[in-house]
Amino acid sequence: MVSPLIITLIGPPGSGKGTQGALIAEKYNLNYIVAGNIVRRLMILNTPLGEQVRAGYLKGIPQPDEIIIEAFKNEIEGMDVSKGFLFDSFPLSLGQAKALEEILEKNKLSKNIVIYLDISAESVIKRINSRMICAKCSAVFLPADPAYRTGKCDKCGGELIVRKDDKPEVVRRRIKEYKSRTEDLKKYYEEKKRLVVINGEPSIEEIHKDIIKKIEGFIKKN
Repeated sequence: MVSPLIITLIGPPGSGKGTQGALIAEKYNLNYIVAGNIVRRLMILNTPLGEQVRAGYLKGIPQPDEIIIEAFKNEIEGMDVSKGFLFDSFPLSLGQAKALEEILEKNKLSKNIVIYLDISAESVIKRINSRMICAKCSAVFLPADPAYRTGKCDKCGGELIVRKDDKPEVVRRRIKEYKSRTEDLKKYYEEKKRLVVINGEPSIEEIHKDIIKKIEGFIKKN
């Protein structure tokens, strides 16, 4: 019996994780869990936890491991684990990585393959400069989205704004901090021969083709 596929997709802000994640999840029919979506749901809670998460998000500060780990445990509960999973931006620390391994072991799932989208700060800035977010629910919109032109979120009706931490100088700092934060994580998975680094600069189609090639190679070896 073939073990369910478990994929972790990581990369700096604006590296294309959302686009590639949706394509990968659809191709392999995986449960698709996005850390950003979980955080945004926590943000709207009118509780001390919601306030804490919201404050960190708006300042671009990573959420504490214990909050993210507990949120993912709750998210997975009740899902059909036999379908496998695609985790977007989880884990992002060694603590989260070890917690994920415990979760996978508990559910009798195989180890995850970790795909890292590598992209330059300049390319990220170019992409991020064109996006807007909903001030109410934090959904992201690009110029191609109809809501982008109206300035109103088509999910909750909130006003679309440019995040303060989407400014070029802030983006460069966020990328530097992200790469520093995930350096040990990448080494951890590299030593376990489960890390795949993908060039995130080419077209969406080229990147997707490269990712699928690497995933298929990983499946054959495991």
